[in-house]
Amino acid sequence: MTYARTLAALLAIAVTAPATDAAVKVKTPISKYYAESAVVATGKVTAVDAATGAVTAAVTTLKGDGVGDVIKVRLDNLPEVTKAVKQDVPFVLFLGRRAASNVLHLGDNWLFPEPLGGKANFVVRRDLNSQYRQTFPGTTAALSRIVDEIKTTNRTTVLDAAATAFKGGVKPYGTLTTAGLTGLFTVGSTQGASTIFPTGKDDAHALRAAADGLTAVTDTPVPFPTDRDVIALTALGDGRYAALKKDGQLVQYGNGAAPKSTALWTDGKPASAAALGNFGEDPEKTYAIVVKDDNVYRYPLDGSAPSDDFLRLTGERVTNYHKDTPNWLAGATAQPLDVNGDRRTDVLINTPSGPMLLINRGFGAFFIDPDVAKTLVGADGKPLITEKTLWTAADIERDGHDDLILVAPDGKATAVMNPKPAK
Repeated sequence: MTYARTLAALLAIAVTAPATDAAVKVKTPISKYYAESAVVATGKVTAVDAATGAVTAAVTTLKGDGVGDVIKVRLDNLPEVTKAVKQDVPFVLFLGRRAASNVLHLGDNWLFPEPLGGKANFVVRRDLNSQYRQTFPGTTAALSRIVDEIKTTNRTTVLDAAATAFKGGVKPYGTLTTAGLTGLFTVGSTQGASTIFPTGKDDAHALRAAADGLTAVTDTPVPFPTDRDVIALTALGDGRYAALKKDGQLVQYGNGAAPKSTALWTDGKPASAAALGNFGEDPEKTYAIVVKDDNVYRYPLDGSAPSDDFLRLTGERVTNYHKDTPNWLAGATAQPLDVNGDRRTDVLINTPSGPMLLINRGFGAFFIDPDVAKTLVGADGKPLITEKTLWTAADIERDGHDDLILVAPDGKATAVMNPKPAK
C-alpha cells in the first residue's frame, strides 16, 4: 500500500465520541495512534547539527520492542524544522507496522520519518502538518505528556469530541441601564450567583446573575477604574483583578497596592477583543486569547513564552473562514466560558460575520465548533449577538455549563441557555 493510501485509510478511522450529538471530533485521536502503532517512543534531543540537519536523541520506549536507546534523524532540506530543533527539546515517535505509517513529532511539527538502514536511523524529507494538525495542533512537549498519560493510565484527558452548545433556547432575563457601558465581564460567583463587572463608567456597580435574572448590586461598586479601552477582565484571586486594554497593557489591581502594568505586545497595533483564562499547556497559568491583526493569538500573562497564533491553537488557518471578508475579525468581541463543564476555559468570539466558538481540548489545543453560528440565532433567523450587544457568559443554572447573557441597546436582557446534556 502506498504512503498516500495508508494515510487516507488512517484518517478515515473515526473515534466514538462521548457525546451523541458531537459537533466536532478528531478523526483519528492520539489514543488511536498509540493503540495501532507497533512502537511508541519519546525522548530528548542530545545533539543537533544545524548545517547538516543531523539530529541525535535519547529514547524512552513506551510501547513495543523499541528502537534502542538512541535514534538518529536527518532533516533533509527542512530549514524551518531544523531551526526549531535544539538540544534537550522532546520528540515523539510512532512507528507503524508498515513504514508508510510512521510519524515523528519534533520541533512542534508532524514529520514523516523514512527508515534509513537499521531500526534507529531515519531521514525526514517532508512534513505532515496539513494531514495531522487536526489530530493535535499543539507542541511536541504537550504531545509527549499526552502519550505518557496514555502509557500510565491507558487513557488521555485531551478532548477528542465536543457536543453542540447553547441548545436550551432563550428567555427574558431582566433589564439594565446601559448608558455609557462598553463591556460586561463575569469575574466570579458568590451565594449561588455570578458576579459581573461592567466597564466604561467610573461609577459602575457590580451586577448579579442568578436563575431569576440580572440585577444591579447597588452597594458593590466595581473596585477599580474601568475605562472604555478594557477588552478583557478576570479575577486573579485574593481580591486581585487583571484588566487587558486594547493597546496590550495588562493592568493588575487589588490588595490596596498601586496598579501594576505590563505590556503583552509592543507592536503598537490595537486588539479588538480578548479573553483571559487557562488557555495554555499549563492549566494552572492564565493566558490571554487576543484578536488582533486579522488573527487570533495566545499570550502568557507572565511573559514566559512567545505568542501562538490561530494555526498553532487549532490546526487551521484563520484565512480558511469567511474568505469573502478578509478582515472579518475587525470589530470582534470575545468572552471566556466553560461550555461543556470540563473546567477548561473555552472562548466565544463574535464578529460582524458571525460567531466562532473555540473549545479547549486541553494541552494548549482547541476545536472550532462549526455549528455555533446556526445555534445563536433567534426565532426570526437573525443573530442573537450583534455589534451593539453587551454580552458575557455565566453559569446561570449552576450546572457547570456557562450560559450567555445578552443585553440589547434598549437594556433588555436575554439569557441563551446551555443546559448540561442528558446522559
